[in-house]
Amino acid sequence: MKPNLVLTTLLATAALTLPLCAQSPAPSDSPAASAASSLAAKLHYGGTVSSVDATAKTITVTNKKQGTKTFAITDATKLTKTDGTVITLADIKPGDHVHGGYDTKPDGTLEALTVKSGPKTTEK
Repeated sequence: MKPNLVLTTLLATAALTLPLCAQSPAPSDSPAASAASSLAAKLHYGGTVSSVDATAKTITVTNKKQGTKTFAITDATKLTKTDGTVITLADIKPGDHVHGGYDTKPDGTLEALTVKSGPKTTEK
């Protein structure tokens, strides 16, 4: 009888604690958590700038594989030349080659996380 009691106790304990282990952590509203989730969801793009809208803070980029996409530029977007020089949205012109990372927001907006202007270089 004792082995059955021990086995029943172990199974009951496992059944009661398993749902607690499977729960996901509570979402965090901290900037670090938001940045980490944005970087984890980062997608890549590259192509030729077809338009820049300084008022709407957007750039439209076209390439043969991905077609044309419009990216929102936010205060958090890191804008640089490929050599690392910091630039502004005003420095980006139609015809420039750009590449970088973006995230798709819940409303469908494509938010640029990084924009590098100039030919893509390979890291050594």
